[in-house]
Amino acid sequence: MTPQLLETNNTHIIFRKSLVYKRFTSGNFDARTIKDFVLLDKKLNEEPLIVRTEKIANSPFKSFQTAKGSARILVQKRLPERSKLSAIITKTKKPDHYLSLLANDLSSFHSNSKKIAAPSNYISVLFSNDIEIVVRGSSSDPVLSAITTKLQNAVIAKKHILETREIRELHGDVSLENIFYVKNKLAYTDFGHRVKYRTDDISKDVANIYLELKAYCGSNLAKNFLKKYIELSGDTKLSVLVPLYTLRILLVKVAVYQGHYDKEHKNSIKLAKNIKLLKDLSKNI
Repeated sequence: MTPQLLETNNTHIIFRKSLVYKRFTSGNFDARTIKDFVLLDKKLNEEPLIVRTEKIANSPFKSFQTAKGSARILVQKRLPERSKLSAIITKTKKPDHYLSLLANDLSSFHSNSKKIAAPSNYISVLFSNDIEIVVRGSSSDPVLSAITTKLQNAVIAKKHILETREIRELHGDVSLENIFYVKNKLAYTDFGHRVKYRTDDISKDVANIYLELKAYCGSNLAKNFLKKYIELSGDTKLSVLVPLYTLRILLVKVAVYQGHYDKEHKNSIKLAKNIKLLKDLSKNI
């Protein structure tokens, strides 16, 4: 039986029994990216999810005539959808157990992750670049203009903190959707596709989780997670930095759903939802 091919924005996926076969279709993927994923999988997961990499000719993809994609396939364990943290956290009566596991895993990973040499203004430049994209596409929107100006001023005001932060290798795309609860442990997958997405202050990973908890589970869980992470890591500056990063992440989402990166991603419903959340969170800056 010919396997079914699932196509996403950056990946072609084939599910076969207990395994998932992934071929990356974006031009940003190369041998280094695959190697990075394997190393990150070993660092974050006590029992790695990636089983092996293999050539196209040895994989189920040989049955498909795909014009582009990575030369090698990533083969990893298939985990049940019901074990996704996004599914569990919204239904359980005791979410703090899972949030503690998550905070512990991420703080441990971050404390041991590779430090990246970068200029002192590295973070400020990242903020400026992302803000500029939104400013170009939203110059006629007074609400977005006010929020971007507010964030720009906050970044300038916190420059003395940003310039002292260590740049590290991150997960880069951490989400409740790509974290699974298996055998009383959390398992992590789908790392940031580009090196630049995985090269930042740890605030980015923490802010991604904080933002999702805020959006889908409410402020209390988001605050509890951040409090637990700070308690474990001892990084009190996160109470200042995470609000800045949540706005930066949301501004990028706004640009995506406005279609600035790719017209196919334009989505008025998701755009309205993220602008609403952006307005709410900007009050904390």
